[in-house]
Amino acid sequence: MLKLPRLLPALALTLLGTFALSGSAAAQLLDDAWFKVTVSSKGYAVNGTEPVVKASMKTTVYMHLNWNDGLDAYGYELWRADANGNWSKITIPTMNKSLGANEALYADVFIDAQLPDGNNIAGYFTARIAIKLNSDGVTLKSATFQSLGGEAFSTSTFNGNKFCGDIKIKGKTVAVDKLPFVPA
Repeated sequence: MLKLPRLLPALALTLLGTFALSGSAAAQLLDDAWFKVTVSSKGYAVNGTEPVVKASMKTTVYMHLNWNDGLDAYGYELWRADANGNWSKITIPTMNKSLGANEALYADVFIDAQLPDGNNIAGYFTARIAIKLNSDGVTLKSATFQSLGGEAFSTSTFNGNKFCGDIKIKGKTVAVDKLPFVPA
């Protein structure tokens, strides 16, 4: 028979370790991580005078996560190319997080993906980030990024017309030296 008083110190240490890894320490694993992300959307374009038309768009953007201790959350930058191949970024201050074991869920993540042809996918989605650790069990090896659902709302554009539809996002971590631009 096990004696409860002897188990309490071991149980306390186990729980302490679990909470330490599942709190902001685990969340910070993605600090300074870069993701190459494919953003696609299928929906409808409308201009108010012609019939609604089916439309779809797809582009690649780069997402850079930054941990903010004061907010206990990530901020992020979205890097996107214009028609001339010039890269620019927009900065988003926070993503709300829900942590799990080696993964995180983020609700209401904003995206504004400017396509090189001038079209635009703007909206919100819920993200799931699955994290793989190195053999030390502490440092980030890689991560994948996937939307669980999303909405492109009417500030999106397709050939100059308003566009509404879904948003699908999928990506993975990428090394800084593999980026098609030099971050500033």
